Amino acid sequence: MSDFQVHAAPWLQYRDQLSTLRRLVFIEELAIPAHLEWEEQDARCTYFLALTGHDKAIGCVRITPQAQIGRLAVLPQWRRRGVGSALTRAGINHLQGLGYTELYINAQHSAIEFYLRLGFSLVGDEFFEAGIAHRKMRIRP
Repeated sequence: MSDFQVHAAPWLQYRDQLSTLRRLVFIEELAIPAHLEWEEQDARCTYFLALTGHDKAIGCVRITPQAQIGRLAVLPQWRRRGVGSALTRAGINHLQGLGYTELYINAQHSAIEFYLRLGFSLVGDEFFEAGIAHRKMRIRP
């Protein structure tokens, strides 16, 4: 039994928790400029949130209207404890439920091994997004 649970997290209801996680991980930790992190489509996306038994937000993932999984953010002290995997699987399961048979992500270079372990494969060449090396990856669940 894990010490966290993953829940669907509508933007309007969970915006503060989702924004805090993304700010801590992407803006503060990875030094991504705030104007590149926040997008108009944020409010139209589907989110999943990992919460401890005490309802502390420890991780999130975003699914865009274009069916792309991204913005996976997990607090440092919760990494390597299955949170990122659980969030990614929640996104995959959600999109499978909508009928998608092929899913894509843009993975930071440092996260490629993580996504390979989840069954994703590399597609295309390296590119830079917000100054960070990425690779497109695909899974056919």
